[in-house]
Amino acid sequence: MLEETEDPEEFRVLPQSQIVQDALQFLSNKTETNRASPGYQTSAMDVQKMTCPESYHVHSPFLSTLPPPLEHDAVCAGISEGSTVTIKVEQLKKWEGRLRTLTNICSHIDWFNAANFVTTYDCINQDRHSLTRVQLIKGQSRAVRHAINASVSLTADMLQVRRDAALATSRNLLDSSKEQLRLAPLESPLLFGDQVRSV
Repeated sequence: MLEETEDPEEFRVLPQSQIVQDALQFLSNKTETNRASPGYQTSAMDVQKMTCPESYHVHSPFLSTLPPPLEHDAVCAGISEGSTVTIKVEQLKKWEGRLRTLTNICSHIDWFNAANFVTTYDCINQDRHSLTRVQLIKGQSRAVRHAINASVSLTADMLQVRRDAALATSRNLLDSSKEQLRLAPLESPLLFGDQVRSV
């Protein structure tokens, strides 16, 4: 494992990767109607399309690829997984914040990867190993795109859960108004995109 070092100052603030915007646009276009319904989450088909999980099998994983099931002994002891979990909104915000941080980390990787690709590609004619490095960089780029897609879709799902939780507290808004607020832009810096007054 490489020793972690401090990044140069000029690398600490970079533009957000175009992949982030692409993922947001994909989710907005695919789910504009469905997102108006309470309880909406990104469909399994869209997640499959955005992340291609079948491309990332590992052997001898330290962390199980699938959520671990409840063991038989627990069932015999009268323990069940339950069907619902109550989670505080503050906890959701913490998880959503970590997902947004992950998105920005992957965004930085995408920029570094693009710069690496350009410098390596320029050397192809002079270095016989460069072509192999280009293939590795392309593979890394594909993985970064899928990682960003996964983090953005999960962030959007968390955001929808918080919107639903907030709207459930209102006794004044009509259902049609709630539907409009659920459709507020996913990239908005405010929970409902500053659209409450307009509904």
